[in-house]
Amino acid sequence: MLTFAALALATAPSPSAPRPGELKTFKDWVVACDNGNSCSLASLDPVVGESHDATLNLTRDAGPEGGLRISLSAVIDGPAPAGLSIDGKPVGKAFKPAAHGVTLDGTGSMAVAALLGNSKALVVTDAGGKRIATLSPSGLTAALRHIDAVQGRDGGVTALVAKGAKPASAVPAAPILPMIIAMRPSGQAARPTAQQITALARSAKCNVDPTIPGKADAFALGAGKALVLVQCVAAVYNVSSAVFIIDNGKPRPARFDAPTGSGEATIVPLVLNAKYKAGTLTSYGKNRGLADCGTAQSFVWDGAKFRLSAQSDMDSCRGNTNFITTWRARVTRP
Repeated sequence: MLTFAALALATAPSPSAPRPGELKTFKDWVVACDNGNSCSLASLDPVVGESHDATLNLTRDAGPEGGLRISLSAVIDGPAPAGLSIDGKPVGKAFKPAAHGVTLDGTGSMAVAALLGNSKALVVTDAGGKRIATLSPSGLTAALRHIDAVQGRDGGVTALVAKGAKPASAVPAAPILPMIIAMRPSGQAARPTAQQITALARSAKCNVDPTIPGKADAFALGAGKALVLVQCVAAVYNVSSAVFIIDNGKPRPARFDAPTGSGEATIVPLVLNAKYKAGTLTSYGKNRGLADCGTAQSFVWDGAKFRLSAQSDMDSCRGNTNFITTWRARVTRP
């Protein structure tokens, strides 16, 4: 039986709890900046009209240098994009192959980004120059202007839209990312018995059928502790797992320094479509089957709780599966 103290321990926020960046939608584009002031925007399917067969994502780093990357990606089973045409003119010949599409960085990406702010027609093309998708420019200028404002570029030479005479040196430096000192996994984790799995699932108020064997995975964390993921609810495209720590044989709800992607206030923290590998626990919650919206998180164990090391989000279910980074941390393992 979980006590009120155990519930408070599992759900109480940390004084230094991570605060992922907020997503903002500008018509057919969504944008967000993370805690390191790196900002990204993503194309969306139009509210009215046909869905796109390709997507465009742009990321601008913080600081005077402010490196920039543009990615073109295919939708599921769609043709591979290779280039971009802006207002009828092919641009960015130096796009390089990447997973599910192509990317452009360096001076070439800066030149293309400068054209995006005033664009009227955006066409994604294949290797032969044939149209794959026509992206809506509606809201793009406002999204780029938002990046300029957040990064302190307005009125300066490094701005994408809000250009002016201020030198690059006037742009604020990138904030220092938080450091997490994480434990290296070690030891062996004993798999819980069927009876223990059932007891843990009940304590997490999962839908437990006593006639069906429960499912759980255990992973050694080190210092006599183990992570146990108990399958809680299997939905159509999300499987939730209750997260426990076994400390020298005694189970307790795991502690997290940030809300998990399940979005539920529960006695035992829940993660979605969980995986644990090389000391990192991931949660990937999809808001619908197309996986074009939801939250992806990575957590590392610091000996007392799981700490959020990365998060990306997409709150608009409008065709873009490339989530936007909203939180980052540096991880070191002594």
